[in-house]
Amino acid sequence: MAGGSQIIINKNGITVITPGKFEAKAGQHLFKSGEHTNYELPILPSVKEIDRKSMRFDLSQLDSLSDFSNTKYRVYKNNGSFHEGLLDSRGRTKRIFTEDTQELDLFIDHPNFIVEEEFFVEPNDDQGD
Repeated sequence: MAGGSQIIINKNGITVITPGKFEAKAGQHLFKSGEHTNYELPILPSVKEIDRKSMRFDLSQLDSLSDFSNTKYRVYKNNGSFHEGLLDSRGRTKRIFTEDTQELDLFIDHPNFIVEEEFFVEPNDDQGD
């Protein structure tokens, strides 16, 4: 016995008893307990969520904005609703989801920069970005 662990070898086989981690490599394993595990099922997206359109504005190529930190933006949808936030360090908005293809208006609040760009939301396979 070493540190509370035991290996018993006899005509019935090999028995290992340990209070800690156990790793075994053999052609056959017989486990008397501990063979079950609890886990949570992941939440899968509904069909409605899968069919949504996704858009993210990327302003990293604009020369007039080199420092994106604390740059406020607001994106308007055609129904009048809007999303607002701060551009990330790379000059991108958060991802915006819509149920269908639609025109979006982007407004940026920066002391040296005024821009209004119109974009159309297209299906986007890159939804993990």
